[in-house]
Amino acid sequence: MKKILLILSIAWLPMQSISAQDYLNVIRVNDPVQSFRLDNINKLTFDMDNVYIEQLDNSPVEFPFSDIVMLTFLNSSVISLEELLIQNKSNIDVFYSIMLDNATVKSSSPIKRITVYNTLGRVVKELKPNALQAEVSLRDTPQGLYIISAVTVEGNVSKKIIKQ
Repeated sequence: MKKILLILSIAWLPMQSISAQDYLNVIRVNDPVQSFRLDNINKLTFDMDNVYIEQLDNSPVEFPFSDIVMLTFLNSSVISLEELLIQNKSNIDVFYSIMLDNATVKSSSPIKRITVYNTLGRVVKELKPNALQAEVSLRDTPQGLYIISAVTVEGNVSKKIIKQ
């Protein structure tokens, strides 16, 4: 059987510059997400069995397709928990509990809407709690990366969550 080799060279136009916030995430079956900064990737190659990532220092990384759940390209300028606590000017806090498999959203004004998105941008859950605190259960969602967006009259905030 002949194998097909696809090479994707990461080349960008000046208006589409890569920043240190742009990542390729490899989400695998029983392992944590591995992230690679796009500005450190020289070449991304696929064949019938594997994904190969060649970094600028020429160190290759290989992943069998059978281990991969999803490959995503992500701009991590979405607010993380650490940044949320520093930059949150809208008085909305989002905390994720791995043990309880839920997110808690707290605000100083009533929360109008909470929306959970998957990496494809599809709405996984939507709540309209109209309360100062709400719990969002993620028990019935598969492993992966999710974005939780909370909206109040004072503003809104988005937080990424990795469910493992």
